[in-house]
Amino acid sequence: MNNRLEQRLQAITDDFVRELMGTLRSLVAGTIGEGRVVVRGRAAKSAGGRGGRRGRRSPAQTLALAKKVAAAIARHSKGIRIEQLGKQLGMRTAELMLPIKKALAGKLIRRTGEKRATTYFAAK
Repeated sequence: MNNRLEQRLQAITDDFVRELMGTLRSLVAGTIGEGRVVVRGRAAKSAGGRGGRRGRRSPAQTLALAKKVAAAIARHSKGIRIEQLGKQLGMRTAELMLPIKKALAGKLIRRTGEKRATTYFAAK
């Protein structure tokens, strides 16, 4: 390539990167005041709010949550599906899977159906 052309392309690229970085800095400065911080190049909510991966629960926490899930299921004599249970407890269905498995293994609850048609009941 022509040396002059290379210099011109480099100047255009440098200007673009400089302008882009300035825009990003101003956006970041504006979002920090809104309770957001930048983590590895992406905006993430600081304390509070939902989303993001949570830390692992201890076995004691999982067992306590399994008992809480079993108690919530016991209040529904006709059974309850995991989506409904999640809404009732304010949790996502993915967060309920392990406590439900523990409650099933401990025979605190029972289930009928498969996949999305699974209904959970209190153990007899």
